[in-house]
Amino acid sequence: MGSLIKQTTMNTKTTTGNKNFISPLIIVGIMFFAIGFALGINSYLIPLLKGTLNLSSAQSYLVLAATFGAFAIFGYPASLVIGKIGYKKTMALSFLMFALGFYLYIPSAAMKSLPLFCWLRLSVEWEILFCRRR
Repeated sequence: MGSLIKQTTMNTKTTTGNKNFISPLIIVGIMFFAIGFALGINSYLIPLLKGTLNLSSAQSYLVLAATFGAFAIFGYPASLVIGKIGYKKTMALSFLMFALGFYLYIPSAAMKSLPLFCWLRLSVEWEILFCRRR
């Protein structure tokens, strides 16, 4: 029994000793930074929208409702996609959509449209949800 434990420990050391975990760790760190940025931008976005679009407090907090509404709406579909294509491909797909969602902020700012801003917040959080559900 003692030799079996020793052999298992030696096999574990040889398989994990050859792998380089720096690149995946950096990628995951960047992803968590992007997720934190997307969630934290609401504290700056809500007052800015309120002043720019002349919104009431209730209207400006629709952005916040859209942000967290995505978790309720897209939770189950996210788990289905992850089950179908795997979490790595889902993370890559979601961050591509994440970038597209933030890129679309430019035309929505030019049009000064609250519904478009709310839709974009919902879509950005949808991509984040896909990254979190694994």
